Amino acid sequence: MRSISLCVIAACVVSACSVRTETREVRPAPAPAVYVPPPEPTRTVYVPADQTSPSRDEYGFRYDAKGNRIDSRGNIISPQSTYRD
Repeated sequence: MRSISLCVIAACVVSACSVRTETREVRPAPAPAVYVPPPEPTRTVYVPADQTSPSRDEYGFRYDAKGNRIDSRGNIISPQSTYRD
């Protein structure tokens, strides 16, 4: 009887020490698709000719959008004038 009880005890110890653990890989669910509307096209704004910025020619003279020569303060210079700003 003694050998049987030792075998039972040994079997219990071996089975208690060899506990099986199962690991499962859990992946997160995919993110839902989000609808993003396309951006609206840019609208061109009409700017009247007299409100645009002045430009310069190759000699440094400034001209407004209508083609008038202007001085440093934005005043129109007469075409007959030889004044240079």
